Amino acid sequence: MYIGLLYCLYELAEEENPVSFLLDILEAGNIPLGPDGNIFYLV
Repeated sequence: MYIGLLYCLYELAEEENPVSFLLDILEAGNIPLGPDGNIFYLV
């Protein structure tokens, strides 16, 4: 839900959306666990 909220807020602000890649990951059926350095872990 947090990722969805961030995505919507950036869309409403009409700014470049830095979390748009996370929405693509969710649509593919993966669940992001979070970042660790430069690595983003998925389930």
